[in-house]
Amino acid sequence: MATVRSQFNQVQVQSKPPAGWNTSLTPVITSADPVPPRSGQDLGRVLIPSAEIAVSGRRVTPTGWVFTNPGAYQPPQPLIFGVVSREGSWTEVQLPVRPNGTTGWIKSDLLVLSTTQRQVVVSLADRSLRVVDAGQELFAAPISVGRPSSPTPTGSFYVTDIVPSANPAGGYGPVALALNGYSEAMDTFGGENAEGAPDSLAPVLAIHGTNKPASIGRSASNGCPRLFNEDILKLAVLVPAGTPVEIWP
Repeated sequence: MATVRSQFNQVQVQSKPPAGWNTSLTPVITSADPVPPRSGQDLGRVLIPSAEIAVSGRRVTPTGWVFTNPGAYQPPQPLIFGVVSREGSWTEVQLPVRPNGTTGWIKSDLLVLSTTQRQVVVSLADRSLRVVDAGQELFAAPISVGRPSSPTPTGSFYVTDIVPSANPAGGYGPVALALNGYSEAMDTFGGENAEGAPDSLAPVLAIHGTNKPASIGRSASNGCPRLFNEDILKLAVLVPAGTPVEIWP
């Protein structure tokens, strides 16, 4: 993972590789394990952020994006990206923008790089979530997944922020783990699904609790994996920002 150094209150990320970037080199993250397929149903939707859909702390520029540090969630938290590759003075990172799976390039001297063997693994078919560290399962819980009209996107994501809820009895439960992904079926969220988001309607994905415990085990959400409130509290302790999240079909 890559954490933006605290002395920088905003960072520029390029949408195209810098001059001399060699796409044939081996990525930083290498494994014999398979990776989840990216559902990719958002390729024809409105870009996020954009003029149509703004997200606080994230804006598009002619050459890429600018992100503020810390981000827009409360409490303020350091800006974190998932690392894909490093070459010379540049790092390719996963970005909290739509289309999901978008990467960009940032100067490495703006970042503090670190590693983790911990990850969250979500199975939509099993409607389950696991936390695995170096091959050892630390936690498992049932979840609710997206309904057919707003399915949960699949692919490789990461936790951007741990967001305590201002209303623990509300739709997000006591805490949400915000992800760098967005809904691939909706351009806005409304009602209770907007609680705690950087902007009231931006369809940011999150793993969160719920005030509808009967929905767990069903396809019932707008795309976010939901847990029982007691389970999301346990998860939030185990999973810091920057943790990779794999969502499998």
